[in-house]
Amino acid sequence: MPSSSLLHESTASSCLRATPPATGSRRRWLALPVAALVLWSGAALPAASARADGTLARGRSAAVAEDPCSSPPVLGHGFDRYGGWKGLRRRATGRFTVRKLGRGFALFSPLGHVFYASGATGIEPTGDYVRDTTSAPYHDAIIARYGNEAAWADATFARLCRLGMRTIGGWVSLPDVERFAGQLAYTVNIHVTAALPEVPTAPSSLRPRRDVFVADAPARVRAYVHSQPLVLRCARDPWCIGVFVDNEYELAPALFAGGSHLDVYLSQPADAAGKRALQSFFERRYRGSLRRFNATWGTALRAWSEIQQLVALGDCPPTPGWTDDLCVLGEPARRFADRMAFEALVAGRSARLADRALDEIEPAMLNLGPRLVVAPYARPLLRAIARHVDVLSVNNYDVRAVADAILTPAQRARMAQLGLLGFDPFERLHQLAETTRKPLWISEWFYRQARPGVSSYPPFLPERPDASSRAAAAAAYLDAILAMPFVVGDSWFQWQDQPLEGRFDGENQLIGIVDIDDNLNQPLADTLARLYGQAIARRFGSRR
Repeated sequence: MPSSSLLHESTASSCLRATPPATGSRRRWLALPVAALVLWSGAALPAASARADGTLARGRSAAVAEDPCSSPPVLGHGFDRYGGWKGLRRRATGRFTVRKLGRGFALFSPLGHVFYASGATGIEPTGDYVRDTTSAPYHDAIIARYGNEAAWADATFARLCRLGMRTIGGWVSLPDVERFAGQLAYTVNIHVTAALPEVPTAPSSLRPRRDVFVADAPARVRAYVHSQPLVLRCARDPWCIGVFVDNEYELAPALFAGGSHLDVYLSQPADAAGKRALQSFFERRYRGSLRRFNATWGTALRAWSEIQQLVALGDCPPTPGWTDDLCVLGEPARRFADRMAFEALVAGRSARLADRALDEIEPAMLNLGPRLVVAPYARPLLRAIARHVDVLSVNNYDVRAVADAILTPAQRARMAQLGLLGFDPFERLHQLAETTRKPLWISEWFYRQARPGVSSYPPFLPERPDASSRAAAAAAYLDAILAMPFVVGDSWFQWQDQPLEGRFDGENQLIGIVDIDDNLNQPLADTLARLYGQAIARRFGSRR
């Protein structure tokens, strides 16, 4: 979509700021004929309509650029006002949709044109505050450079156009969305599990473990989702692609979690709702056979109700880090299967609660899933989540170096035997797509650059020693995912570098597309611009 030329800096935008469209409910949009909808939106009707199978749009208007970036045509076809490519069209619905396309999937704009969601997270003028202070070095720099946030927004939008980024990938506030209204498609983040009560007896964990089985869990989630301004904005705004419902929720196996949810609910007092749910799970799973349960877990229960007196099962004490997860890998296969089946039950319940709450507000608003962390998840857990999302999102970092340092060949073989996700970022995406049969959104990825003389935190995320090797790694990653027909979007984390002193949780990484002074990080920026400039032709050109 952007020009193939190198990015030349200018604080003056070469792209016109577009007027946002009027908004209305999904139901009123669908009551309009498609032709009326397109005319109302300000776009020109194509000279020949396309069939529902994705036939190319034809006619003089197909080559016209109507997007706010005034993007040059690709393969003779321009872009609609939302950034959808007119070369491939399906029925317009007035919302972003996701549909099957050949061997994979694709997003389609509200006007029915195919769309690839390239973007970054955190496209906002504040950046990160220095830990335990009110200092925001990035914000100080952009005010010194542009004078105000509106001028920063103009300059940043022009940069995004040249980078080929058409999507705000999340981690922004309502004012941030409004800064780019009518210019960029966007996504929003919420934390549905934060609406649920903590399990105070749960094993130690970096983040709280939440109770999905409390009687008022549906009411809690519903009240939370209905109170989120970004969700309410998304529900009425055709520029909003959808909602990420959570972020890196602690599902086992996980680096930051102490134990699986089996351990979490066993820690509860007798007759707590979650512990009763665990007992019911075992009764169903073993079809009432205590003998088989006792044989698997080495217990001597005489009645299922005695589970209420247990505080642990198995021989792997739950602790944060990989120690307990590696221990569990060595458990008998039936024990491991029990753990993962209950983990899937918890994950599926959480996903269903979120999906129902979103549907109450606007069924056409895409549920983009819970932004899974990099972890060797079991297939039943992935399928349980996938049943309740439109798109499966994953923070797909390249942690091969760390996995290589931790795992022995025997442990890798055991993971493969158990059917767990691997740590190769590209193999993992194929496994996710094959297991879930869902479109994928890479909700976070990056390669950071090492800081001279300072260790980057957290230590396990992908790092390269200098700017050139960083850009090369990013090029290889993006080149690989653009060849995957099931990936519908990706979001670089994040727009700007983090402060040297560290943000609220200590993260101090050189990860931005721009540095802390708002200069483009090169050659990374040119690399992204080149590859995003090829994205439409590579992903959809063969459909011609």
